[in-house]
Amino acid sequence: MPDKPQAMTAHLAAMQRDVYTVESLVSVIVACGDNPKRTGLVIQAAEAAQELLLTIGRGLDSVELEKVAA
Repeated sequence: MPDKPQAMTAHLAAMQRDVYTVESLVSVIVACGDNPKRTGLVIQAAEAAQELLLTIGRGLDSVELEKVAA
């Protein structure tokens, strides 16, 4: 977990940007879902979203909530 308030803010801002990107990727998946010509795009968007979600999860794992609340 980042130990300085500025580092924590930067850490959370980066995770927030990743969440916004995942939201956009999911929108692409939903928009292309029924189009058989877009299967490749759907798979690429899903893979990219999955990777970002793993990154976000690792970022959240590094935050010690009990220390943040104190």
